[in-house]
Amino acid sequence: MALIFVSHAAADKEIAKRFQDDIKSDFLGMCEVFVSSNLDSLNAGYDWNNIIRQNLENCSILVGLLSPLALQRPWIYVEFGAGWIRKIPTIPVCHSGAERGQLPAPISSFQALNLWEAEHLEYLYQAISNAVGCQKPAINFGERAATYLETTDRVRLKRLVFDWISQLFEWNPEFKLQLKGGNQEIEIMVPANLDQPFMQFVNEVNERRYLIVQRAGMAMGTRVGPQASIFKVAPGEEVDALMAHLDP
Repeated sequence: MALIFVSHAAADKEIAKRFQDDIKSDFLGMCEVFVSSNLDSLNAGYDWNNIIRQNLENCSILVGLLSPLALQRPWIYVEFGAGWIRKIPTIPVCHSGAERGQLPAPISSFQALNLWEAEHLEYLYQAISNAVGCQKPAINFGERAATYLETTDRVRLKRLVFDWISQLFEWNPEFKLQLKGGNQEIEIMVPANLDQPFMQFVNEVNERRYLIVQRAGMAMGTRVGPQASIFKVAPGEEVDALMAHLDP
């Protein structure tokens, strides 16, 4: 039975598990799918490194589910290297904000796909079918791709919002109280060297009307660093939805 190795970051286990379940169902059990974060794939008490190595040695195709977080994990590159050395199909599949045209070397040398595009998903299924030795399953790739887009966007948004809100709470303790109960505008500080990544958060929460965030100036010698950007923040119309994203 053909073995499919799914490389991914542990933080993306929800998406990897969904992909594993879909492949098993769509291919009618004709292949095994190894997902290292899934307890069904790893047995307690066994050497984790050996299990990973054995599955890399035995797999017929390697699919890398690549989020921006996954691209920061060294093991992703090790697993892709194993697929490259073995000369098996090794396919990067981008999701949750990763862009196929912006992958770092050496992964950029592989033909990358987007999990949320129907045409790409159909190509991926054809590659898996070739590795398994069967016909491509007849599924609605448009509907499946839309489902993946919804899932990955939800995970991406929660990760982006939660990470930044948690950090803002540390820098601006009064912001936590304002967000949880107040509805007045408040000024917060962000280290000036983080302006660019912080603006991704600002654009997201402004567009979704979670918060109303506006730049208000600069400050020197602050508690968050030698230079800080000042922003005015007020709750938006959908602030309750933001709080829902912050739930564990």
